[in-house]
Amino acid sequence: MAASPGDLVALLAATGAQTETIPPSRVLITIGSVTGVSIAAGIFAVTSLAPSLSSHKVVLSLACLALIVLVNLRGIRESGLTFALPTYAFVTAMFVLVGVGLAKTLFGSAPHAHVPNPIATGAGGI
Repeated sequence: MAASPGDLVALLAATGAQTETIPPSRVLITIGSVTGVSIAAGIFAVTSLAPSLSSHKVVLSLACLALIVLVNLRGIRESGLTFALPTYAFVTAMFVLVGVGLAKTLFGSAPHAHVPNPIATGAGGI
């Protein structure tokens, strides 16, 4: 039996929940999850680049979170500009990366990986 939109309203009325509190809470949970995962992925990338920072992952994560909070407290216009510039730089860098790779491939100067002792097909096992 398929649920109808009225079922949610009836359930909320029966439990005393307010319908206007559900979407903001869902948005906050989503934003919190995305922010946490993004910070964790960024800190993982930084610590893979600099393994000496590996023991400071929690401190680095909290510092990034504090920086994001402080920038967001400045207001929509300022925080938008602050976050837009690195985003545009990243997108531009990705287009340049793909463009240079395609150009090198088209002109035959793409680097090739050299494997000194390749394993014959079927000879190696996991």
